[in-house]
Order: sequence, then structure tokens, then C-alpha cells
Amino acid sequence: MVHRLQHTINRALFKLTKQNQSTKVLHITICCLSIGILFVLYNAFGARIPSPHDDNLRRDNDFNLHEDVMADAKFNPYSFASSSNNNKSNQKHRLAIIIPYLPPNDGGTFPPYFDLFAQSAAGSSKDVDYLIFHCFIPSSLLPNVDSLPTNVKLIDLNEPTSNSSEGSKNQCGLAKLFTRVTDERQSNNELAVPISQLITKLSHQIINLPYILVEYKPAFGHIFSSYISEYTHWGYSDLDVVYGDISRWIDDDEWYNYDIVTYGFGDQDKLYLRGQFTFHRNDHKYINQLWRHCKYLSEMDIRYSNTKNIKFESAEGCYSQAVIQKKDIKVKWAVKAFTDVGENSPIYTHGVYLSLGSKPSLTTSRSYHPKSVLYSAADTKSGHALQSLSYNWFEDKSKYPKYIEEKLPIQKLVGERTKVQTYRTLYDQGELTKADANEVKCMYWAPKTYQLDICTVNGNVKSDEVVVLEKGVLYKQKYVVRKKLFPEGIRSFPFFHFQVSNVVVFIVLVYLLYLLHHCKHSYISFLNVSTTCQGMETNISNNRAFTLQQYSRFQHNFRNDNHQGRSTSITIAILCII
Repeated sequence: MVHRLQHTINRALFKLTKQNQSTKVLHITICCLSIGILFVLYNAFGARIPSPHDDNLRRDNDFNLHEDVMADAKFNPYSFASSSNNNKSNQKHRLAIIIPYLPPNDGGTFPPYFDLFAQSAAGSSKDVDYLIFHCFIPSSLLPNVDSLPTNVKLIDLNEPTSNSSEGSKNQCGLAKLFTRVTDERQSNNELAVPISQLITKLSHQIINLPYILVEYKPAFGHIFSSYISEYTHWGYSDLDVVYGDISRWIDDDEWYNYDIVTYGFGDQDKLYLRGQFTFHRNDHKYINQLWRHCKYLSEMDIRYSNTKNIKFESAEGCYSQAVIQKKDIKVKWAVKAFTDVGENSPIYTHGVYLSLGSKPSLTTSRSYHPKSVLYSAADTKSGHALQSLSYNWFEDKSKYPKYIEEKLPIQKLVGERTKVQTYRTLYDQGELTKADANEVKCMYWAPKTYQLDICTVNGNVKSDEVVVLEKGVLYKQKYVVRKKLFPEGIRSFPFFHFQVSNVVVFIVLVYLLYLLHHCKHSYISFLNVSTTCQGMETNISNNRAFTLQQYSRFQHNFRNDNHQGRSTSITIAILCII
């Protein structure tokens, strides 16, 4: 058999050598094309793109995946997320962002911008998981888990209870978790209110006013300790945030050298730990217990012994003071976030772009790894830079090699590091009278008790200076963005906070959206918001925004619509260029 095959091949080769030159070229060309087609088909059938929740995208228990499995994970549009069974000894850094959520008025579902939040979060799946703890959302109104990125994890804390008078109903497990802040008082038998009553009172409070959940942000590392044991870091954020390339923005020194890192908007003359994005080293014994300085948390039972006079307290005040007073931790106030509060912000004229880059092809998908990149015009005068910019500019190695070089920090510290003065410093040195100290106030949402420690002396810290706390001393240093990282006239940032409670245009701010994988290019051309509640009709088009008063009515009526089952619609017109 072997001889016959060899004879056949020899005859074919003999005939080929006897043919004229043009025939030889033709045969060789056909052979090369055939080999090429076979190669493409081989890769095409081998490039299986799994669903967002494919099991192959999750790391095995021993964390040592076969190289081929890791290669398969790279081309998933949502990348892979770490499982709770990772071997911590082999684990590198991984951040758990904790977000508890309850719908308004004990009903409804996630806010209308949740899909935008989730899609943007997908791009940071390399390093970040988003743990969203929720209650009172019917299963029929929950997002399809298979459609969510693997690093956006919905954790249902509904606890079924049976009551003879009311029948079966759900009770939220968040209240029971949050009373963990009184664990020391429980062990010492010091509770002013029995734990069962405390849980009931807190449950009633968060159902009627879900916003108070943010009071507990500093204690999330302790409250949710059983959920984050396998993470090196934990933090908190909000749902009204669109995320960019967080993995590219978090520097190595922030992962390894600091106990707490917070991202501000250039307002770090106020040394508070931002609720939009602050993360901690996951040290249960010390870092995760710093919140105990705040009596409104550690003595919560006393606070709830009289529910008639409970006042909301911003976590950004007391917790920030507790951290600043420590001499044995390292903290960094970075300037990396972006929001819509500036009057002359380019987002009102040019919008905010969000891109996941090129979608994977059949032959290149094995090396595909998505990024959520946020960018806008650097100022109102440079909007023209957006018109000719490719939607996947950050993938261009020839023009922007520094962006692709992930170990190169985006920001560069320049100049000398100098000490920062707070009003507490002046007061301790006798340079500030008690009367003047009582007048210090830079955070209108925090009690005066914390202002001396949080407020820097007027003009002491500028918007382009990073602040750090080391050995109990505050320092500042100027930073610049490295040149040739971004296209000229473009500004990028790790996340965008579209402040729903303050500014009206929440989704229209993310005005050009490149997340539809079936389109080569896509963008939002206009946003139309309409509601029929109480006869109110509102439209946004041609980049117009609500007034604050209009938005207050819209938000109230929108929630009423959801609760009462009336029709409310949000329509986004998207232009797709195939």
C-alpha cells in the first residue's frame, strides 16, 4: 500500500515537471490557495466564541489552566472572571466592587441604565468583579444572567418567610448582614435594642429609603467578608457609573503599595474617600475595621433605639476622618475620575464615547481581549478631534504604543513632593482659633465634626496634584498625563459618573456608544425619554438636557410608573453602519 502511494506521488511529480512553465505556475498557485483555504477553515472551526457565561471562561480550582483553555478565554467578548474557589496563594490582584441595591418603594427592578453599567463593566473583567446584592426584585424582572458579563454577579438576598396573617413573603437579608457592624456590642451584651428588633427596624428603613445603604460603604469589607475572602482588594461604587479601561488605569503602586486608593475629579483639596470609586487592601483584621471609629456604624443600635430622629450621615465624612488620623496606613487620593458637574464640560457639546474596540474575527479571535475605553474631547474647543478618530484607536500599535504598554502608568508625577496642610494642622499649631475652626466647611454634605481633618487650607492642593498619606503625614505632588498616550485633543478616564440625583441627562451623556457587536460602527444619534404618568411627557433630542426641576419630576414619576405598572419607555435611536 505504501509503495503504491509513493508510486502515485512520483508519477504526479513527474508529470508536473514535464509541464510548461505557465502550467506549473497555475498548479503551484492552486496548491497554495488550497492550503490557505484549509488553514482558514481549520482556524474558523477552532475559534469557538463561547457565551458570556461559558464554563470554560472560569478558572479551575487549582488556578493552573491549560494554555489552550486560557487562549479560548481571551477571545470571549466579556473575558473571564475569577471564581470563588481560586487558590489565593497563586492569585494575583483581583478587586471586588460591592454594590447593594434595593428598588424604590419595595418594587420594580434595576434602574434603566443598568445595561449600560453592565456592558461597560465587562471590559474590566481581567481584574474586577462587580458583586451586586439585591432584594425585592421579582425573578421575571431580573436581567438574563446569561446575557450579563461573567464579572457582573447578581446575588439575591431575598429570604422567604412565612407569616400566618400575611402568608408567605420575602424578607431582605441585607438588614441582617448590615447589623454585623454591632458584632462587638452583641458579644459584650451591650445592645440598646434586641438584635431581632434592630434587624426589623433597619429592614423597614432601607425599604422606605434605600439610599441609606451608602452609609455603610466603609464597613462593606466587614459586612460582606464571607463573599470576598478570595479577593486581594475590595471597594465600593454605584450603578450610575460607566466604566472604562480600569485595568489600564490602576497603577502597580496602587495595587501593591497602598492600603486605600480613591479616585477623585480634581477636587482633592477635600480629602474624603469618594463613594463613586474607592478600593482597599483586603485585610480583615485591620484595614476592614477602620470604620469602627464611626459611632453611627459601630453603635448603630443606639442610633436605631429611637427611629423618629434618625438622620442620614454621609460615609464620606466620618470614615475619611478616621483614615486621615491613622499613622500606620498608606492612602492615595488620585485624580482620574470624570463627571458631569462642570459647567464648561465638553460632554454637553461633544458627548462621552465608550468603545469595546474591534470585535473578534474567525482567524484572530484567539488573541482578542476586550477593553472598555472611555474618552471625550479634552475641552470644548477640541471636539473636531473626535470626528476623524477611529472607534478602536487604542488598538493602533503604530500610533499609540504607549497605551498598549500596560505596565507604563498613564500619569507621571513631576516636581517635588511637599506637605499638605489641613485646618486641623493649623488648629493643633495654635494658628486657628476655636471660633474660626467652627466656621471651616468644605463639604456641605458632611457634619462640621469632620471638616477640620478633611478640608485642606485654601489653595493648598490644586486640581492637578495627587495627595498621599504616609506615616500620618499628608503630601502632594503634581502629575501630568504622559504624552502620545491618547490622540491629540482627546481625554480618557477610568470611569464616568453621570450623577442621576443632580443632573438630568443620564444616558444621553454617553452619547456615542460602540457596544453593538453586529455593527461595524454604531452610535446614539438621539435619546427620547417619555412617560405617561400623570399626563407628563418629556422628550430629549438634539442633545438637549432637562432642567433640574424637570428631572426631579421625571425621576419621581418614572418610579411611580414602575411601581404602579404604568407604561414608561426609554428609546435610544442607534445608527448602525454595517
